[in-house]
Amino acid sequence: MKISLWLIACLSFAVRLHEDTRPVLYIIGDSTVKNGKGKGDGDLWGWGSFLDSYFDTTRIAVRNHALGGRSSRTFITEGHWEQVTAHLKAGDFVIMQFGHNDGGPLDDTARARGTIRGTGEETKDIYNPIMKKNETVHSYGWYMRKYVEDVKAKGAVAIICSPVPRNVWKEGKCVRSSEDYGKWARETAVATGACFIDLNGIIADKYDQWGVDSVTRFFPGDHTHTNGAGAKVNAQAVVEGIRGLKMPGLEGYLMGDEVLQAMRRANHYFMQKWPDPGQDIVTNKVRPSNIWTRGVYYEGLMALYGIDKQQAYYDYAVDWGNKRQWTPRSGITGRNADDQCCGQTYIDLYRMDPKPERIAGIRTCIDNMLPGDKCDDWNWIDAIQMAMPVFVRLGVVYKDTAYFRKMYDLYHYTKVFHGGHGLYNPEEHLWWRDKDFVPPYKEPNGRNCYWSRGNGWVLAALVRVLSLLPANDPHREEYLRDYLDMVKALAPLQRGDGGWNVSLLDPAHFEGKELSGTALFTYGIVWGIRHGYLDRKVYLPIVLKAWNAMAKDCLHDNGFLGYVQGTGKQPSDGQPVGPEKVPDFEDYGLGCFLLAGSEVYQLFSKKYSPE
Repeated sequence: MKISLWLIACLSFAVRLHEDTRPVLYIIGDSTVKNGKGKGDGDLWGWGSFLDSYFDTTRIAVRNHALGGRSSRTFITEGHWEQVTAHLKAGDFVIMQFGHNDGGPLDDTARARGTIRGTGEETKDIYNPIMKKNETVHSYGWYMRKYVEDVKAKGAVAIICSPVPRNVWKEGKCVRSSEDYGKWARETAVATGACFIDLNGIIADKYDQWGVDSVTRFFPGDHTHTNGAGAKVNAQAVVEGIRGLKMPGLEGYLMGDEVLQAMRRANHYFMQKWPDPGQDIVTNKVRPSNIWTRGVYYEGLMALYGIDKQQAYYDYAVDWGNKRQWTPRSGITGRNADDQCCGQTYIDLYRMDPKPERIAGIRTCIDNMLPGDKCDDWNWIDAIQMAMPVFVRLGVVYKDTAYFRKMYDLYHYTKVFHGGHGLYNPEEHLWWRDKDFVPPYKEPNGRNCYWSRGNGWVLAALVRVLSLLPANDPHREEYLRDYLDMVKALAPLQRGDGGWNVSLLDPAHFEGKELSGTALFTYGIVWGIRHGYLDRKVYLPIVLKAWNAMAKDCLHDNGFLGYVQGTGKQPSDGQPVGPEKVPDFEDYGLGCFLLAGSEVYQLFSKKYSPE
């Protein structure tokens, strides 16, 4: 027992030691920064409760020490600031916002929290009836200077914010604090060399644009305290201000921008290597450029275009469609899902610009599959991702549920019939790749063989279907249940370095991270967070580890992606996988990476408004 307790103590210390190596962003302020206990009681929130969602918290800790009812004076005199400085260290950051409570009386019996107006050196000696002792009260600027001096003495960085605006209007404009606390906050920052974010001005400009009626929705009780939506607007404004500082130290920990840059770099590498999108692909033989591997790439490219509207991306995809005559690889009579994958992008481009030739070929191909009872076409789980999103897109475009019904028939047959009893294991909530891997086939450790990328295909397909499928579809709940069950099964299988092994239940069988499966799992999990199906607090750490595993360990400076398993159907194919290994096809791994990145970017770059 003593040994166990000793081990626990050592492990606890090791965890604390690891956490202490991260820089910390400390947040101090009043109830507009942290309302109550920061749990949204009464739907009242401060912006500090949402700021951590913009940062890569695997690399920086965000700690909100703000406390309601405090002024720049009482946060110090009550000992709250001392609790922060006791842990403050070189390389940390402190972002502060005071002013809302500084305008009150200096020595009333209710609060005694006011400060002398301005930034001067004036003082006033009072008896504090709350603290029951004599006190010398200083100006607002004096207290703010003390915060900055203490921060700098620790080797940390101070960031002063002007107070968020109240819901007070004059002549159709939100009233600014540019003549009092906003002005004094700026002057203090200039005088001390601290960074300054004009939070008041950034938010007030947004309020002016939205108008008083819309903005009032953010203030459920009074003109100062915001609900969750209002606090998120304010947190977003803080992030906007941080980016405007052009201070690499803190900005470098923000997610969003670095995600987009990684996606651009990887995609640039590929487009430079393949300047002609119609060029045939030559490996062990010649293949046309509308095979499934290239189709997956264009899924990712369209996702990138969705968040980064560069005309070059759109033109590259359209040029590809034109050079392939907007037809599936095997023409309009084929039923092979791999050959239909390109149709996802054809249809997406049609939805942007409804030129008939963009959709005619893939529609005819799928229409040929609708009649009759044949539904055993998808006898390998990759097919679910290659073709299922095509069916749902056609159903949405033409408002025809026949596509949804056939899609389900094909999915259901794969799930419960192929391989004897289906390729989905309802007990472990994972999929066998095809009939060759159902029991009695086992991995070397005696566990079932679940191939990472194969399960990634299914998870991605479910996301791409659920994103478009009408809410009243009779099978939507089943798709959603399968999606959630898969995520819960996959999460604990993540490696310590953030990736997933090629063999999900036998980590020693070709052990090591693999990008394509990791990217597809990341894509699926982030989508669930963004749409409210997954708990952000539970799954965000998984996402951050996964993205860092790809963007930092797999992505080279020139845009090449390492750790991509080559084409195949099982863990042993395309081995060995490594950082410098070039797979037989580079396109699909990039497509998976772009799909994941597009979701991660949106997770950290969501724009909040009254709507």
